[in-house]
Amino acid sequence: MKLNIYLAGVGGRGLMYLKEWLEATMGNSLIAQNIVGCETHGLAQRGGSTYAHSRVGKEIYSVTMPKYSADFYISLELLEAVRLKNIVYSNPTKTILITDTIIIPTMRMLGEGLIEIPPGLLIVKGENFSPKKDIEDALKKCCKEYHGIPAMRLSEKHFGQTLYSNIIVFGLASRLMSLSKEKTLEAVNEVCASHNMKKETIVRNLEAFELGYSF
Repeated sequence: MKLNIYLAGVGGRGLMYLKEWLEATMGNSLIAQNIVGCETHGLAQRGGSTYAHSRVGKEIYSVTMPKYSADFYISLELLEAVRLKNIVYSNPTKTILITDTIIIPTMRMLGEGLIEIPPGLLIVKGENFSPKKDIEDALKKCCKEYHGIPAMRLSEKHFGQTLYSNIIVFGLASRLMSLSKEKTLEAVNEVCASHNMKKETIVRNLEAFELGYSF
């Protein structure tokens, strides 16, 4: 089995935790498979654009995947999902895209006139421009399956803060990836414990995971 997973997010939204949970789950579930990847760190502390590659397989020779080769594309923010440097890893014939449907940055990040999305899709700003709907419509054309979840809103509703939006997205992603729920929960516990999280924080992470898994 060979699996390419691309992750995108905004610094401070827990993308690195998501990558750790994912790879720990893979490590618990797979035998005789290599798990490699890479990620950005500096911008994660500055609220900037962050990304990560995670690759699984017996013969993996690079930590980064080729463009248009992601089997799964997981984004923690809608504008990051559509950003050109990220969306080029999605493939309309194979990629399953999972994203938080919340937009964090200001609309100025869309530019003055339009966004260009490969292959040649355009979103033009005008009187009837609906950022969320138009972006989601464009994303659906860039992947085989699209799954949106209002993770930040769910986190704020259930826990009074947006901190757990990343694991809500991970919960949905793990179900769509057909990962063992038992192995995934074990991995979440292991990673959280390795970062010396308080018991109550780990419990909330597990509850948040269930929210995403059942969405």
